[in-house]
Amino acid sequence: MLRLILVRIIKWLIDFENRMMEGTVTKLEICTIIGAGALLCISLIKLGLLP
Repeated sequence: MLRLILVRIIKWLIDFENRMMEGTVTKLEICTIIGAGALLCISLIKLGLLP
């Protein structure tokens, strides 16, 4: 299950990067990336993996 989610995220990020090069990325997608990155950092800090 987790592996499937990770594969989907990686595929989406590759697609996102390709569209970023073309300049067809929406503001909502940029906000989603920022929010997901912030949640990941918070999770890693709580788990003790980041100082």
